[in-house]
Parts: sequence; C-alpha cells; structure tokens
Amino acid sequence: MQLTPDSLSADLYRTIQRLESDRQRHAREIAAIDAILTDVSKAISHLRESGQPGADVTEAQPILEALHVSGYRRGKFEQTGEQSVLALIDREGNPDTARINAHWRSEGRRGSANVLLLRLLKSGMIVRESDASVRGSRYRLAASTTNNEAASPAQAATPATLSTAESSLQPQSAGQAN
Repeated sequence: MQLTPDSLSADLYRTIQRLESDRQRHAREIAAIDAILTDVSKAISHLRESGQPGADVTEAQPILEALHVSGYRRGKFEQTGEQSVLALIDREGNPDTARINAHWRSEGRRGSANVLLLRLLKSGMIVRESDASVRGSRYRLAASTTNNEAASPAQAATPATLSTAESSLQPQSAGQAN
C-alpha cells in the first residue's frame, strides 16, 4: 500500500479524533474519582468531628453505604474448605469443576475452589478425570483417601513414613550403604 498525502491526513484525522475521545472519557472518569474522594473526605471528617477517640464507623455508615464500601470479613465455617470439598466429592462420586465451585459459593465462601482443587491434586488426595461433556474436569477421591476414610483429610494428605521394620524390608539401591 502506497501512502499518499490524502491517506496520511485521513489517518492523522482519525488518530486525533480517537485521542480526543479518549481524553473526554478520561476527564469523565477523573471527575467521578474526584466525587468519590470528596465523599470519603466527608466521611472521615464526620468521624473526626464526633470527638471520640476511635470513633465508631457506624456513624459514617450511610456515607460508606452510598459509596458501596463494605468491610471485608473473613468467613467462619464449620468445616475447612478442604474438608467441604472432599466431603462433596465423596458424597457425589465425581463432580465437575463447576459443581464444586457452585457448592463452594453456596456455603458463602468467596472466590472459587480452583486453588484448593490444585492443592488436593498435588497432595494426591483427589484425581482429575477428563470429560468432554463438561467444561473443566471431573474429580474423584484417590484410592488412598477412600481406603483411609477414618483419617482426617490432613492426615491423608501427609504421606506415611516407613517404620524401621518396614524400611529394612525395602530393597536398597546399590549406592546406599547400611
């Protein structure tokens, strides 16, 4: 393609139009940020004006709610995430990733169980099975976990160490000396 003065001026014109549009969008976003910062400053000054050291945030709650600010609270659950996922897999047999994540959220947990699933896979507590009919994979309990149902998930995650009697029965490689 050969560049002509007309094509250069048309490209330059489109570039200038795009930059002006971006500038206007950024100006709107900066104005929105300024409005939020103004509201936050009002909330902070309201807390300071209350005159109490360590003033309660509930006094500024209406302002914070208008800003959609909520304090993060760590969840308290009856079971650990690991116990919950292992119990679900044990109960349902081989649920898929979406089912496990839906169960995770139904308990009120944040995010997804994907990181936990990876940890359970690496520890050998669960096994991943491909299934073309679902997005993601299916999971089932590993054989060592199903055989050791009485053990807690934390106990099943740690590999068993050989006792001295068992280790003496194991064949030794040529490089090992007693």
